[in-house]
Amino acid sequence: MDMATIREAAVLGFLIAIASAAAAQPSMPSSTILRKNDLPATIKWSWIEVEPSADSRAGWITVTGTGTVHIQSRQFHADLRLTPGEQGADISLDGVIAKGRIRATEVLLNTDAGPAKIVGTLRRHSLGRAVEEWIAFRGGQSGDLSYLALYRIIAARTQSH
Repeated sequence: MDMATIREAAVLGFLIAIASAAAAQPSMPSSTILRKNDLPATIKWSWIEVEPSADSRAGWITVTGTGTVHIQSRQFHADLRLTPGEQGADISLDGVIAKGRIRATEVLLNTDAGPAKIVGTLRRHSLGRAVEEWIAFRGGQSGDLSYLALYRIIAARTQSH
């Protein structure tokens, strides 16, 4: 097995675990995504998407990039751009947050693919003084076999005296 296949298998397992955990446990309310004492360590979010290849012999396709996420009240929007050199499409997400879930429409930009429905959850995980934020989605162009995860690190602001 070559390193690319091992990487794809590891990423797929990771995303399946995130999506399964997100579906099985209650999620954080949207108002907790960024608290007043939080300082984004990175302005942009990173993202990774994994879905089966159209050619079943090719296995899985993994694409990555960065983007911006906007959450205001119950509205959710994300603009996701591919890492330069990756093959695929930039993504736009628009949706509504209700009961800790995000129900969104995924649009692959500059393609003839139609919009697809995706469902995700918001997560926070403490890393000492920092916090890791995740938004894990399932669904998309390949149905329930598509996984999309957005993530960033947030550091707590230090109090100055």
